[in-house]
Amino acid sequence: MKTNTPSSPDVDRRLGMMVAAGTPFIILGLVGPSAAAQVGHFDTWWEVLARIPVVATVALALFGWFLPVTAARPFWIGIPAATVLAQLLSFAAYAGPTPPVSPWIWTLEPATAAYLAVALRPIAAMGATVFSAVCVALSAWVFLGYVPTDVAADTPLQLANVLFCALFIAMRGRLRQLHDSELSARMAEERNARAAALSRERATFTELVHDEVLSVLSAALLFRGQTPAELRSEARYALTAIGAAPDGAADTGPHAVGGGGLVTSRDAAHLITERLHRTMPDLPLHVSIASPDTSPAFPHAVIAALSDAGAEAVRNAKRHSGSEHIRAALWIAASTVTLTIADDGRGFDPSVAAQGRFGLAQSITGRMLRVGGTAAIRSAPGEGTAVVLTWTP
Repeated sequence: MKTNTPSSPDVDRRLGMMVAAGTPFIILGLVGPSAAAQVGHFDTWWEVLARIPVVATVALALFGWFLPVTAARPFWIGIPAATVLAQLLSFAAYAGPTPPVSPWIWTLEPATAAYLAVALRPIAAMGATVFSAVCVALSAWVFLGYVPTDVAADTPLQLANVLFCALFIAMRGRLRQLHDSELSARMAEERNARAAALSRERATFTELVHDEVLSVLSAALLFRGQTPAELRSEARYALTAIGAAPDGAADTGPHAVGGGGLVTSRDAAHLITERLHRTMPDLPLHVSIASPDTSPAFPHAVIAALSDAGAEAVRNAKRHSGSEHIRAALWIAASTVTLTIADDGRGFDPSVAAQGRFGLAQSITGRMLRVGGTAAIRSAPGEGTAVVLTWTP
């Protein structure tokens, strides 16, 4: 991702702190000894002026880690500006021996070049570094009328700081590329997460429409006169489910208790039993819980998904199997939940039927896959059907 700014604040801060960490070595190794050797060579007012960028550099090295970019940036610009001003006025304040020597403030030039690379755009930073390197020679020519031998010899060396500035510009550009790549990756990840969430939400809503609304409407078309209590119960459940759908809660359903968290083995069995009996009140259901007092709790979303997938399997058996004998078995033990819905009806070929049956592909298999479970459909023409739903952490 490209940006219109020369760099991000995070990149500038990291690079600025890198420069600040190195400036004490420049001051101790170059600036300090040179200033001590030139005591009395310059007027007092100039010595005060020249020490301003030095003090600011030390302060930034000590406290810059705690400053936001907006507070550190004035230092990054102010230190080079004060240094350049002191260099331009150096020979206006010169009171030392003849021939004149290069002013000690010139030794701060590497830090000046580095801060310019952080604070300005590349072209401006390079130009400012070149100007800073020739400021002392310009000062001598203006105030002395000539360029002393020492200054003429040192000027090419100071111009070499352009390479120092270029190095930091390259570092800044590389850090910006890395930062932008990381930002693009995070944004892509967020977009993918939002798209996945939206896809899950749409899938859940589609399942609700298929499992609850269409099933109720299809059943209602078969009746004339008084509507059975079972169908009225399913209709109320469908209305509640559709009303809860905009909340974006996938596979929780209105039978949820709290809508999330964990449920005990006993509560899980109760929720599943209640959901299946709402779909088929007279469904024979065998429940087996191994060590109910010590069995672990299960994620509520898993139990809700298993309950809804089981209810869809029961509806499919009632609608398509032609069997009067539909039964269910629930087994909970050792962190595993298994729900089996079976009938002795006409059966079918699962590999063929799943291709055109939304209920099998999404409401049963897809729903279990989304919570990390499995759905095994065992059937053959004339041999009945068994749907085995399993979840294991």
